[in-house]
Amino acid sequence: MRKLRGADLTATFRWIALEALRHVAERYKLPAGKLIEAQSLSAPAGLLGHSRRSQSRQKRRVAPLIREERMSLDEFWPLMDQSRSETRTCDEQAEVLAGLLRSYDPRDIVDFNQNLADLLAKSKRWDLWAVAGIIYGGCSDDAFEDFRGWLIAQGRAVFDSVMENPERAADLVAGGEDPECEAILYAANSAYQSIVGEQIPDPKYDYFSEPEGKAWKQEQLRDIYPEIWKRLRGADLAS
Repeated sequence: MRKLRGADLTATFRWIALEALRHVAERYKLPAGKLIEAQSLSAPAGLLGHSRRSQSRQKRRVAPLIREERMSLDEFWPLMDQSRSETRTCDEQAEVLAGLLRSYDPRDIVDFNQNLADLLAKSKRWDLWAVAGIIYGGCSDDAFEDFRGWLIAQGRAVFDSVMENPERAADLVAGGEDPECEAILYAANSAYQSIVGEQIPDPKYDYFSEPEGKAWKQEQLRDIYPEIWKRLRGADLAS
């Protein structure tokens, strides 16, 4: 093997690094997010004992796109906001959102779904469930999940505001909002299926975890949020 010159050494180390990144990406299936575009490179002359002329006749190997990180909430929320701005109902919003997601790589859609699951987990709180319980006049586990789906579908500003003060959710209902949106929870799966042809992988999310905060009983709701109870359920209702 001939001795490598300075330029060849630089190219060699660069090729080795890209090959290592490629193998890591394939082995661990790196999550979506920003992309690093790896240039199409083959082994530098001399590394495998080939001359530059023989190397030029070899099929060039293309290193794949390697993603740094998964889709962030800063990328998640604009999609949710855009889908809401173009629609009036939950089902319409879910359909538009699925359409927007179809333009993304399937791995990005998986990440979008994980972000959604993370927000569902974040909003699984007893105080918010109490507000939902008053709104519905009783709220099951499934109904509470649909309620949180509706909350996420309202966009980042509304979600963050309600996380700061759960009572604000009741203000939206008083304004005519329908506080449930199950369809939004399946928009990512719809987009993923249309591209891949199979169900989206399950996100990391514990459906059976206990909500955060202090638990309550149904008969205590009027005392927890008396103003909301009076406005939405009526002062004469005992439970």
